[in-house]
Amino acid sequence: MDEIEIDMDLEVVDNNISDEVSLLTDGVRPATTEELVEMLKLAGTEMTVKYLTGEVTFENFSKVLEKSKKSVESKAPLAERQVSSTYATGNIPAFDQLLEEASQEDVVDYEEDEDYEEVEEAKQEQFYDKDEDWLPESKSKKGKSKEEKHAGDRKKKKRKQRKKTFDVPKELAGVKGQAMLLRAQGKTDEAVSLLYEIINRMPKAAMPFETLGSIHEDKGDMAQALKFYMVAANLKGTHATEWMDLAEMCIAQKEEKMALICFSKALRNATNKDGKLLILQRKCEFLEPSVIKVLQCKEQMLQFMDRSEPRAILTFARHIANEFLEKEDESGAISVYQYIHREFPNDIDSEDVHHLAELLMSQKSYEKCIEIIIRHCGVETVFSGTTPSLEELAMTIEKFSRKEVTLDRLTVPHLMPIDLRSKLVQCILLTRSLSSLDILKELINSVIEPDVEHYGDAHYDIAENMVECGFLEEARPILYSLTNSQNFNKAAVWLTYGQCLNALGDIKEAAKAYTHVVELAPGHYNARVTLSSLLQQMGQNDIALDILSKGPTEEGEATADQLLLMHKCQLLHSQGKLNEFISTTKKLLSYHIPGQLNPDFIKIMLALRTTKSRHSLLCMMAGKKVQTEKTAEAETAENKTAKEMSEGEAKKFRASLWDIFCKMCKAMYEKGMTEELHETVTLGLICKQFSRDHGMVKDAEFLCLKVGPLNLNLYHLARSFIIEEKEKTQAYNLYCYIMTKLKEVTDLRFAVRALMKNPNCLALILLNGNARMISGTYKQALTEYLSVLRKTPDNDMALLCSALCLAHIASQAYSTRKNALIAQVICFMTAYKEMRGECQETYYNIGRVLQQLNIPYAAVYYFKKALEFPPCVADEEGTFNLQHEIAYNLALIYQRSNNLSLAQYYIDNYCIV
Repeated sequence: MDEIEIDMDLEVVDNNISDEVSLLTDGVRPATTEELVEMLKLAGTEMTVKYLTGEVTFENFSKVLEKSKKSVESKAPLAERQVSSTYATGNIPAFDQLLEEASQEDVVDYEEDEDYEEVEEAKQEQFYDKDEDWLPESKSKKGKSKEEKHAGDRKKKKRKQRKKTFDVPKELAGVKGQAMLLRAQGKTDEAVSLLYEIINRMPKAAMPFETLGSIHEDKGDMAQALKFYMVAANLKGTHATEWMDLAEMCIAQKEEKMALICFSKALRNATNKDGKLLILQRKCEFLEPSVIKVLQCKEQMLQFMDRSEPRAILTFARHIANEFLEKEDESGAISVYQYIHREFPNDIDSEDVHHLAELLMSQKSYEKCIEIIIRHCGVETVFSGTTPSLEELAMTIEKFSRKEVTLDRLTVPHLMPIDLRSKLVQCILLTRSLSSLDILKELINSVIEPDVEHYGDAHYDIAENMVECGFLEEARPILYSLTNSQNFNKAAVWLTYGQCLNALGDIKEAAKAYTHVVELAPGHYNARVTLSSLLQQMGQNDIALDILSKGPTEEGEATADQLLLMHKCQLLHSQGKLNEFISTTKKLLSYHIPGQLNPDFIKIMLALRTTKSRHSLLCMMAGKKVQTEKTAEAETAENKTAKEMSEGEAKKFRASLWDIFCKMCKAMYEKGMTEELHETVTLGLICKQFSRDHGMVKDAEFLCLKVGPLNLNLYHLARSFIIEEKEKTQAYNLYCYIMTKLKEVTDLRFAVRALMKNPNCLALILLNGNARMISGTYKQALTEYLSVLRKTPDNDMALLCSALCLAHIASQAYSTRKNALIAQVICFMTAYKEMRGECQETYYNIGRVLQQLNIPYAAVYYFKKALEFPPCVADEEGTFNLQHEIAYNLALIYQRSNNLSLAQYYIDNYCIV
C-alpha cells in the first residue's frame, strides 16, 4: 500500500514538472535573440548582458562584482530580509542585488567564525536539514562519551545553512532537465531558449551559463564560450583548478588581462600553499616577456614556500634580489631583503644586512639603515638615558634624526664586520644630528685602525661623509693617510682632500691637492677651475691661465674644453687683458660654427627668420644631414651620458656664456672695432647655446639691429621684428627708421600683407600710410590715416599726417579746389594743436605746413611762437631742440622777401655754433 502511495506521489510531481515546462516553453519562450536580450534586461541582468554583448570588458565586469560584494558588509540585516522574501513575493531581484545577497551571506558566516581555518572546515562539512539549521560535526577525541559530544555541540553557536544560490531551484529542475534533453537530441536552439528562461527566472544560477558556454564551445565559438564560462565562475565561486582552466583558455584566446584576473582568483581560492605556488609558477611562465612582473611574482612566492627550509627560501630570495638589481630596480630588491630580514631574522648573515644597508643608503633612508644594523647586528644603544626596545627602536631613531633625543652610548660587537661598522658611522653622520664626533670616536677608530691598503674604501667612505657633514678637522688625517697609500692614491681621494683643505682655508696645500687631481684626471674641469681660482688668489695669474688653457678637446655641447674656455675668459676680463679676452671669447662662441664668417654668410643669416632655419643652414655648411624631429630625439637620447651637464648646470653655463658675450661686445665697442663687432653679434645669432633660449635669440637680433650698418640685411631683420613683436612700439619705430634711411627700400607689399593679417592693428595702419606717403600716393595714405581717426579720434599723429597728405595734394600742380584743400589742412592742424597742446613742436609743425602752402606771413607767426617755447624733451645735447630748424626756415622766408638783415639775424643767433 505504501509503495502505491509513493508511486502516486511521484506521478503527481512529474505531472507538475511537465506542466511547468510546458507553461514556460509555450508561453514565455522568446522568438528572437533581441527578445532574449530584452528579457534578460527586464530580469535585472543588464551588466551580464553588456558583458556578453561585448559592451564592457571582463575586467570592468569583475570589478563591479567585487565592489558589490564589498559594499554589502554593512548591510547584513537588510540582505537577510531580502533573501528570505525573494521567493515568497515572487519578484525577480536585480543581478547585482543577488550578488550582494550571496556575498552578504559569506560575510555573516565569516563574522560568526572565530578563526579562518574553522570557517574553511565548516564550509566543507556543512549540511542541510528541514529547519535550515546546521551544526558542524564534532571531531572529538577517543574516549569521550556520547553525552560529552552532545554537550560540546550544544555549546557551539547555531547558524543558518548557506543556500547554494548558484544552483537551479527545485521548481525549475524540470526546465533544466528539458533543456539538457533537447541539447542531447540536437535541438540546440530550443535548449538555448530554455536556458535563457532559467536565467530569466533565476539570474544567479550558474548552471545555464555553464551549459551555454559548453554549447558555444561545441560550435567552435570559443570567445563567446569564454564569456559564459567567466560569468558562471563568478556566480558560483569556482575552485582554483577551474579558475586555472579558465586562465589557460584566456591565454589561448590571447586575453591577457582576463588571464591575470583568473590567476588572481585562482590564488585567492587555492586551499593550500603548494597549490598557490603552482599557480604563481604558471603565472611566471605567462609573464615571462616582462622581467619585472616575473620578479614581482617570484617575490610573491616567498610567503608560500615551506618555512621549515629557511635556507632554500633565503637562496631563492637572494637570487630574486640580484635579478632586481640587474634590472636597476632597487625598490624591488629592498622589498625582498626586508622580507627575509622580517621573517627570518635568525637565519640571515652579515652579507644580507650589508646589502640591505647599502640599498637603503642609496635611497637616502638613513634612519631605516641604522635600525636594520642595530636590530640584526647586536648593537647596544642608549638614547637620552634610555635603552629602547626593539618595538620602540624605529620611533627612537626618527626622534634622533629630528634631534629630539641624543645618542649617549653606542656599543658594537667585536665580531661585527668593518663594512657594517662603516655603514653605521656613515648613516649616523648623514642624519646630521650630531654636534660632535665624541660618541663615535671609538667606533671610527675601530674602522680606521686596520691597514689602509686593505680597508681603504671604508676609510674613504667615512672621510667623505665627514667632509660633507662639516667635520673637516677629523677627516683631514684620514684623507692624508689615504693620499700616502699605494692602492688608494686616486684622483677622487685627492679631490676630497683638496675640498677639505680649501674649506679649512689652507690654500697652498689645497692647490697642491688639486694639482694632483689635474694630473691624474686631466678631463676634470671643476678641478681645473678650482685650481685656477686658488692660483689666482695666490697671485700666480699666468699659471692660472695656463691651467685653463691646457685641457682635453672633446666634441659636444657642454664639454670640459668649453667650460675651461669660459672660465679663462672670465679670468682674462678680470685682469683687463681685453685683446686676449676678445679672441678667446670668439673661439668659445664659434665652437660649433663651420668655416669663417664672410659678408655673404652674414647676409644669409640675417635674412633667415627662425632659429631652426639657421641651424639647418649650419648643418648643410658642415656637410651634415639636417636633423628631423625623430633623428633629433634619437640623438638627444644617445647623448644623455654622464659627461653632459644636468639641466640646472646647463642653464647656469648658458647664462655665464651670455654674460661673456655681452662683455665682449662692450669691449669691442669701446676699442672701436666696428666691423668685427658686427661679425661678433652675428655669432650670437647662430651660437647653439643661445638658440635654446628664445629671449637670448631676440636680444642677439636686437644687438644686430643696433650695431650693424644700415643695409638690406638689417631691413629684413627689422621686418621679422614687426611680424613677431606686433604689440611693441619700439619694433615699428626701428622699422620706420631703417625704411626712411635706406633709399632703395620701396617694399610696400610687406606693409599691405601685414595689415591684411592684422586689420585692427593701428601701428600697421600708420605704417602702411607712411609707406604710401613716402611713395607719393597721398590719397591712399590719407585713406589709411582717416581709418585711424575713425578708430581713435584723439590720435594727434593721425591728424598731423592727414594734414600733411592734404598739404601735399594741394601743392601739386594738377590739383583742383586748392582753397578747399587748404581750409581742410588748417582745420586738421587746428585740431592737432588742441590735441597736442601748445609746445615748440606743435607750432613748428603748423608753421612748416603753412610755409609749404606758401602762406609766409602765417608761417612766420607760428615760427616765432615756436621760438618762445622750450624743447619738449630737454637734454644737454639738445637732440630734440627745434630752434635751429625754426630759425633756418624763418631765414628762408625773409630771404625770399629780400629782408636779408632779419634773415642774417636768425642765422647768427640760432644757427651758428
